[in-house]
Amino acid sequence: MAIIVAGTISMIIEGFFVYNLVFSLYLIITTLLFATAKPVQRDRFQDKAYFNSFIKIFSYFLVVVNISAAIYAVLVLATADYPEDVFTGLYGKGGFGSHSLSVINFLMATYYFFEKKYKNFAFFFVCGILGFYGQGLFIYVIAFGLVILPYLLKNVATTLKIVFIAVSFFSVVYLINPANFKYIRVNIAYAELIFEEYDYEYEIEKMKDHRRTYIPRYITFLDGSRRLFFSDAKVFFLGTSPGTYNSRVAFYLNGDFIQNKTYKKLFNYQTEYHHDYVLPILNRKYLANTMWNDGTRNQPFSSLVSVLLEYGFIFGSIILFLFFSSIRRVRKATSRRESSNFVKFIFYYCLILFLFQYYLEVIEIVFPMLLMVKLIEVDLLNAKSNQDAPTLES
Repeated sequence: MAIIVAGTISMIIEGFFVYNLVFSLYLIITTLLFATAKPVQRDRFQDKAYFNSFIKIFSYFLVVVNISAAIYAVLVLATADYPEDVFTGLYGKGGFGSHSLSVINFLMATYYFFEKKYKNFAFFFVCGILGFYGQGLFIYVIAFGLVILPYLLKNVATTLKIVFIAVSFFSVVYLINPANFKYIRVNIAYAELIFEEYDYEYEIEKMKDHRRTYIPRYITFLDGSRRLFFSDAKVFFLGTSPGTYNSRVAFYLNGDFIQNKTYKKLFNYQTEYHHDYVLPILNRKYLANTMWNDGTRNQPFSSLVSVLLEYGFIFGSIILFLFFSSIRRVRKATSRRESSNFVKFIFYYCLILFLFQYYLEVIEIVFPMLLMVKLIEVDLLNAKSNQDAPTLES
């Protein structure tokens, strides 16, 4: 209620962007309620293992989708001028297309790795790479590495085996899909330019003139967000108002990316903050003039930034704390090492993904992850209830 009240006050101050407020609260609060909700025991559901059942069913569906994506990709690759992001199939082209499918594949691959089902791991991992999500692969490696690092430091022999397998595997992947690795190398080279020739005002002016920029525009976006956050007391404490800066809602309602003319008349809310700090970095005219300049290195997306900037430091921090502490609570309650590692991976994976994308508001990403965590929590409650149940002897 405090978050809703503070968001409403901020909305009134900034100019009554009611649609932005309602849609943002719907996405954020609904997700937050699901994340923080605690299961309640029901006798007739007590003997079921929900997480394992869900994983089996989900895996079957994902295999079918991946096979359809592979078939679709082969057909498109034979005719398309630009073969990027074609690994979709039955998943469809909505949302983030093959990129969000990659995220889900990496998630499932990690589950099977910790369960020591390495064939399943390899299948879903390769499908994740085929989604052409270079930054997503980089994020996955970091999140996965943070989980297994303590084990690698303790066991040198296992570490050497994993390094050998990883090098061999990535060598094969490089032969199949070298463009993904080249994409990552180019991104790193562009990011290094910040140490040589970066100036915020100059970069923004180039963007407003729709000129090509080489320093990743994501870096310019972070710099501009920092400047706004610490230079305006109202923004720092109450935010710019929910759905008005760089969130998914802000982009959906800014009028620039809406193609339907009727909807564009109804929803055309380019707020001052969005117009000055975000829209110059990513807009339709810019993308039309400069092809292949809309990669994740150039997108002003970040759930961590949008929550803090749109809801303010106090309530934005509360939102993020409640979300991630709910995942951490389940991990700490899990004694089984495989499940604990998997939940820990989801924690790191969400945290880093939220830094580079607005996935907190993307239901096809955040819901499967939260659902897995909540089902593990339900199974933990059932297991505890069964252990505490009175026996004939007692």
